[in-house]
Amino acid sequence: MHRALVPVLVSALTLVLASGRAAGAEVALVPIADTCVFAVAPSNSMGGSLSLAVGGNGKKQPGRGLIRFDLAPALPAGATVTAARLVLQITKDPGSAPPSTFHLHRLLVPWTEGRGTGNTGSKAVAGEVTWSHRIFPDTKWSADGGQEGVDYVAIPSAVVAMQDAGEYVLSGPGLVSDVQRWISDPASNQGWILVSDLETTAFTARRVASREDAARAPSLILEFTPNAGPGPLDVHRENGRLVVGFAAAAGNVYEFQSREPGSGEATWRVDLRETVKLQGRRLTNSYALDESPARWIRVVDVADVD
Repeated sequence: MHRALVPVLVSALTLVLASGRAAGAEVALVPIADTCVFAVAPSNSMGGSLSLAVGGNGKKQPGRGLIRFDLAPALPAGATVTAARLVLQITKDPGSAPPSTFHLHRLLVPWTEGRGTGNTGSKAVAGEVTWSHRIFPDTKWSADGGQEGVDYVAIPSAVVAMQDAGEYVLSGPGLVSDVQRWISDPASNQGWILVSDLETTAFTARRVASREDAARAPSLILEFTPNAGPGPLDVHRENGRLVVGFAAAAGNVYEFQSREPGSGEATWRVDLRETVKLQGRRLTNSYALDESPARWIRVVDVADVD
C-alpha cells in the first residue's frame, strides 16, 4: 500500500508536500497445492506424497506435476512483479538416463490436490485429481494428463534442463507474466503443470520434492514493487480552506486521512472514502485553515476493486 503524506501546519500558511514510491520487496511462497498425475495408475491420487513423479517410467508411461501458489496473502493489490523464480528440488534421478528438459505451463482449468500417498498413489476419492480426471469422478481432462492448448497453455512459461538430484530454478518473463495475470485476476490462478519433453522415454522420470517434504518443498520467489498509489498531490488554498487533490486510478478505493502530530500511527481517522470507477477522475478534499491543532493529512490507496 502506497501512502502519500501532506504535513500541514493548519495555523500557518506554509505547506510541505512529501510523496514517494514504495521500495521493492521480495517474498518466498510455498505451494497451497501440489501433486502429480501418473499414467501407470490413471485412477489414483498422489496429493499426499512426498514427491511428484515427472517424466517417463520404465515402461515409458508419463507422469506430470501440478503446482499452485496463493498470491493474495503475500502481495498487495496492484503490486507489480519484477522477477519470479520457481525453485524445485530433485530428490531422485534415474541415474544414467539422459537429461530431460522440463516445461512449465500455465494451467487453464481447475483441479484438486487429493491426499493419496505411495509411489503410485492410492485410489482417488471424490474431488481429487488423477491422470484421467481433474476432479474425480465427474470432470475429466480434455485428454488424459491434460491437453496442450485446452487444459494448459501450449507455450511454456519457463523451461529448465534437469539431470542429477539437486536444486533447479525456473525463471524468466513468462513466469512474471503468469503471476502478474493472477494478481490482476485471482480467479484465473489454476497454477502450473510441469511436463518433461522425454516423458515417453523410459527411465527419464525425476522425483520432485512436494510441499509435504517441508525441508525441500517448492518455493516461488517473487520480487515486486507495491501499487504506485495516488498520483502527485496538488495542494492549494481556496476560499479559506486547504484543498488536497490528485488524479485517481479507476478500480481503486482511496481514503483521505488525518491525525494530530505526535499522536501515533493508530490514530489516523478517515475524513473521506471514495471508490473510483472512471479512469482519470480527480478526487479532492478540503480542510479549514484556521483549525487547530496542526494536523498531518495523507491519501491512502486502501484497496483494488477491479
